[in-house]
Amino acid sequence: MDAPASGCWIGVRISSDLHAHLAAFAALALGGTLKGATGMGAPLIAIPVMTALFDVRLAVVVMLLPNLYTTLWQLLFFRAHRPGPLP
Repeated sequence: MDAPASGCWIGVRISSDLHAHLAAFAALALGGTLKGATGMGAPLIAIPVMTALFDVRLAVVVMLLPNLYTTLWQLLFFRAHRPGPLP
C-alpha cells in the first residue's frame, strides 16, 4: 500500500495555503455571525467559500460539527423562552 501524498488524508486533498485557511476562517466567522443574528445561515456562507478552496467533502464535514453544536446549544438555551409547550 502506497503512502498518501503530501497534504492528503483519506483521499481528501487539504491545502496548506495560509490564504485559503484565512478565507475559510473568515467564512466560518461570517457564517457564525449570521447564524447568531438570524438563527440560520452559517452553511449558506461557509460551504460555498470552503468548497471553492477545498474539497466538497472536507467543507461539509468541517461545517457539520460546529453547525450541529450551535443548533443544539440554541435549542437548549432558548427552550425556556418558548411561548407554548413543545409538541
